[in-house]
Amino acid sequence: MQNSKILFIVEGENDEVAFVKRLLAKCYANHHYEIYSYRCNIHVLAHTLINEYPSFEDDEVDIQLILKSKEIENSKRRILSQKYQDVFLIFDFDPQHVNPHFDTIIRMLDYFSDSADHGKLFINYPMMQSYKHFSILPDDSFIERRVSIDECRIYKRLVGEMSAFTDINKYS
Repeated sequence: MQNSKILFIVEGENDEVAFVKRLLAKCYANHHYEIYSYRCNIHVLAHTLINEYPSFEDDEVDIQLILKSKEIENSKRRILSQKYQDVFLIFDFDPQHVNPHFDTIIRMLDYFSDSADHGKLFINYPMMQSYKHFSILPDDSFIERRVSIDECRIYKRLVGEMSAFTDINKYS
């Protein structure tokens, strides 16, 4: 629907925002959307959910309301106060996190499975920068590419050094 409004709840303020804007400009130019940067990773969100709403699947939690209750910036609170046809949550997996909540994240994937209902959760593995983890295109080896936990700690630099596709504005 061209007149529907979409909310993107993303982890960061830079790469995720740039990626969503570029994607929508190229593929869905007529869609109206807002981007809310959570500024924390999925493990922090999982910790919040499990501590404040241990049975979040049964309680039918509203992710916009949860985030709005913690947000201090009025402009961001306004974004979270609006009605949206679809809500997409985009986070990095961050397996190297010091306090991981993998079990809760699995529950979140089940709960946030419909963009028009509770929202649809997408997880970048290991991080957002994986969309540019290519030295050539097409790159048939991409499907087999693996990174270690230690490589996750330096993943942005690793991808930046090997990728020939670092400028998001050149993606079409």
